[in-house]
Amino acid sequence: MTESVFDRDFAEIEGLAKKLRLSLDQVLDDLKASLLQRLTVLALPLESVGADIAISYVKKVLGEKATPGVLAEFALHVEREPVSDRAYMDLLVRQANRCAVCGRRLTQYVRPQVDHVLPVALGGLTETRNLRSLCRTCNQGKGMLLGWPLSAPHFETVITPRLRFFVLDRARGFCQHAGCELRVVETELRPTLRTPHSEGGRTVLDNLYATCETHYSQIQDQRIRRWNLGYSGTSSFRLARQ
Repeated sequence: MTESVFDRDFAEIEGLAKKLRLSLDQVLDDLKASLLQRLTVLALPLESVGADIAISYVKKVLGEKATPGVLAEFALHVEREPVSDRAYMDLLVRQANRCAVCGRRLTQYVRPQVDHVLPVALGGLTETRNLRSLCRTCNQGKGMLLGWPLSAPHFETVITPRLRFFVLDRARGFCQHAGCELRVVETELRPTLRTPHSEGGRTVLDNLYATCETHYSQIQDQRIRRWNLGYSGTSSFRLARQ
C-alpha cells in the first residue's frame, strides 16, 4: 500500500470514527478485541481429534503465542467443573457484590449466575480469571457469545437483553458520560440514547452508550424538560393562531 493510499484510508477511518463519536484509540481497541476473539475461535481444534493433533493445530494457528498455558486452555478437553463456594465468594468480593457488566446489586431478585468469559463450549476453563458473576439479564444477553465486539447486534432496533448486554459490555465497566469515572463496582450502568427519539435518534447500538445512575437520571430529566418546553411552545403558537 502506497503512502498516499494509506493516508487517504486513514483519513476516511478518522472521519467515520468522528461521526460515530469514537476516538481512534477506541477504534483500535475494538479492532484488536475483534481480531483476538476471531483468533480464539479459529484456534479451537476439532473436538474429535486426539491431543497430539489438537496441540499441533493450535501451535500452527497461534505460532509463538502458543505457550504451555495457552495450549492447555485451547487444546485439552476439560469437563465443566462446578464453581466452588470459595471461588464464588471471591467473585462477589472482587465485584463488590455487583454484576460485572451492568453493576446491579447481586440480590436474589436479579438471579445472579456465574459466567465463563470464554464459554465452556469454546474451551473456557472453570478458573478464577475466566469467571465472573452476572445478573440473569446480562447472562442471557451474552448467551454463547464472546462479547463485544464479535457478533455485535448493529441492526437491532429495540433494547433486547442482547443489545443491552453489548452496549454495557462495550463500556468495559465504566460510565461513558463525559468526565465521569464511576465503575460498575460503584454504580449500575444503563443503556442511554445519545440522540433521543424526539430529535430523530433511533434505538441502535451506535446511538447508545452506558451511563451511571446519576447521569442517566440527569439526562432523562433534561430531555423531559426540553420536551415540555417544546410542547408548551407549540401549544402557545397554535392558540395564538386561533
